[in-house]
Amino acid sequence: MGYMKYPALVERGLAPLKDESSFTNGFLDQMIDWIPQMKHIRLRDLPNDFVTTNLNDKNFNNVLEVTSRVHEASAFIVHTFDSAEQDVLDALSGMYPPVYAIGPLPLLLNQMPQHPLKSLGYSLWREDTECLLWLDDKEPNSVVYVNFGSIMVMTSEQLVEFGWGLAKSKLTFFWEIRSDLVIGKSAIFPIEFGDETKGRSLVASWCPQEQVTHQLEDF
Repeated sequence: MGYMKYPALVERGLAPLKDESSFTNGFLDQMIDWIPQMKHIRLRDLPNDFVTTNLNDKNFNNVLEVTSRVHEASAFIVHTFDSAEQDVLDALSGMYPPVYAIGPLPLLLNQMPQHPLKSLGYSLWREDTECLLWLDDKEPNSVVYVNFGSIMVMTSEQLVEFGWGLAKSKLTFFWEIRSDLVIGKSAIFPIEFGDETKGRSLVASWCPQEQVTHQLEDF
C-alpha cells in the first residue's frame, strides 16, 4: 500500500529527501496519515526507496514509474496472506484491479512435492547448513537469532555497534550477516569482539531459513 502512494510523497515534498541532514534532524519522524488502513506510519517506517537523497536513484525512479502505471494492471499479486493484512488488502481491492494474496510462498512450495523448483530451496543465496549442527548442541531457549533479511543494509559503524550490543548481552547468539549487508564494504569486527563472544556465538552468511526457524521453535 505504501508503494502505491509513492507519487504523493513526491508531490508533498517528502521524497526525495532534501539532503543528508534529513536523516538526523527529525524529518523522517513525520507521520504519514493519508495511506488507507496504514495507521501510525512515519516516513522512516517506509521502505528505503522512499528515503533517498538522490533524485536519480535507480530504485527510486523505477518505483515511480511502476506506481504511475498501476491503473493499467489487470490484477495484483501480493506476497502476503489475508489474515496478516486483511485491512490493507481490502483497501487495495477497493482502489485497484483484483488483488490476490498468495503468501507465504514457502508454504505453497511445500504443497507441491514434485515441483522442479523445490530442489533449489527458497532463496538464491548460498545456504550454510553447518549452523543447524551448531544449534543442535544448544539448550532450549538459549539462543538469540539475528537476521536482517535479504534487503536491509547498514553502515560498518552501525553493524559494529549492533554487534557490541549482542556481545555485552552475554547471551548466546546466531547472527546471519549477508555479504552485501554493509554498504560498500565487507563486515569486519575488531579482534576484541571475537574474544568477547568466543564460545557463545555463530556468525554465518546465510542459512536455510525454514529449517533454522523450526529448530528454534523446537527449543
